[in-house]
Amino acid sequence: VSIAVEADLNVTEDQLQLFITGDADSVKSYFLKLLVEYIIRCYAPTVDPLLKPKFVKVASLTGVTARQIFGRHFWKDTAAQRNTEGYK
Repeated sequence: VSIAVEADLNVTEDQLQLFITGDADSVKSYFLKLLVEYIIRCYAPTVDPLLKPKFVKVASLTGVTARQIFGRHFWKDTAAQRNTEGYK
């Protein structure tokens, strides 16, 4: 994970992409929460500009998971706009 995050922060073409699947109560959210805590602990932005702070954002496709992993909902963190005109 550390290597993939460092590579992404250094603007490489490769990105860390995880697809986590499993039954209910299979600790998917717990695993994501641990991963998020690790990334934040290791790559949290610093207040000293001389240290060249790096920022990591974590987003989820569902609001429930976003709350569980202390992340943000995907649609709030991107410029993507949902097309809701057909659903009126």
